[in-house]
Amino acid sequence: MLWIAGLWSLLVGTKQVQEAYDGSSSDDYGTKGSGKLPTRDKSMLVIGDSHTAAPNSWGEAIQTKYGLASLNKLAANGKTTKWMLDNLKTYLATKPRPDYIFVWGGTNDMYGATTQAEAIANLQAIVNLGNSKGSKVIIVTGYEPKKVSTSFDLSKMYKGATQEGLKASALRLSTMYNALPKNIKGAYAIIPPYPTFSRTDSTDGIHLKMPNYKKLGEYIGAKVF
Repeated sequence: MLWIAGLWSLLVGTKQVQEAYDGSSSDDYGTKGSGKLPTRDKSMLVIGDSHTAAPNSWGEAIQTKYGLASLNKLAANGKTTKWMLDNLKTYLATKPRPDYIFVWGGTNDMYGATTQAEAIANLQAIVNLGNSKGSKVIIVTGYEPKKVSTSFDLSKMYKGATQEGLKASALRLSTMYNALPKNIKGAYAIIPPYPTFSRTDSTDGIHLKMPNYKKLGEYIGAKVF
């Protein structure tokens, strides 16, 4: 079964979506240039859903490639940006603050009932919270859904999911990513989608094949370290 929770295709199957970011200009995403952040003796926290929770995913690839001192995770299958925000509050109240916070969220929101505005507000709250503790927050967008989520393995989806509904949800996610640069304030960087992933780089139309999470992590790290 699919790791992503809340695939309510009927909620989004007929929803109109605007054209999403097409990867034509990484400058639109507000990255502050590569090679800017030190890694020696630095700690990182990665926050996310099933993209992030898997062992040896993109977070581990960043740590391995760029030599950060420690890596912690707040990630679980099927989680939304609201869960990520709530758990970050608890984490920062009880543990030493990380130097860098990376967050990749929104997939379960956009495949479920969360609105774009709610998801972006949660991401903004994560940025604000991290900044208040002195952490640098990096927003990750992973891949461009319009290139990767062109078809789905329905055998791995929840019962009742349709290609039409899933594609509409993927476009919601793409539209949300497109809105981030104009709506998120104070993030150290908003990483643009990995430019060349396509459907063949995914298992089910949502999750990447594991070697591609390694590529993604190294790509993300190159934007900020």
